[in-house]
Amino acid sequence: MISIIRHTGLYLLGFLILVGVACGDSAEDNQYVKEGRLHQGNGEYQKATESYTEAIRIDPENWNVYGNRAISYIALGEYQKALKDFTEVTSLNPKLPAAYGGRAFIYVQLGEHKKAIQEYTEAIRIYDPENVGFEIAGAYANRGYSYRKLGQNDKADADLKRACELDRFYCS
Repeated sequence: MISIIRHTGLYLLGFLILVGVACGDSAEDNQYVKEGRLHQGNGEYQKATESYTEAIRIDPENWNVYGNRAISYIALGEYQKALKDFTEVTSLNPKLPAAYGGRAFIYVQLGEHKKAIQEYTEAIRIYDPENVGFEIAGAYANRGYSYRKLGQNDKADADLKRACELDRFYCS
């Protein structure tokens, strides 16, 4: 089950990067955003956080930049900073399931499974049912993992079954 958490966490990080790349907000032309992505792509996460911080100073309403900085903070193991950035994303864009999934992922890393369940539940609730796929399956699988850690095996089994129905990757 830990491999599912890790795999889904990596997917989450990749998803947030893609969201940031795909969106054409004003900060996309900002040199600091471009530098941050370059540093992030090269595994230079501290430099990436510094670039994203400058980009946020210029455009504090761009949720993409907070999400990208959160990714770098996760890679650095700075979970509280990442949590703060994902919270800012949910404030600026409350309909983005990946931001709730990001917070849930951090809570799992911190062993705070009740909070993780709340975040995964919110991600599942706001996810567009017409666009069901890997991301939502991962949310069910990871929520199931947290339920299992809390000894709530019936809920865990139901979530893991749903994850498998949505994506065969989770059928093991």
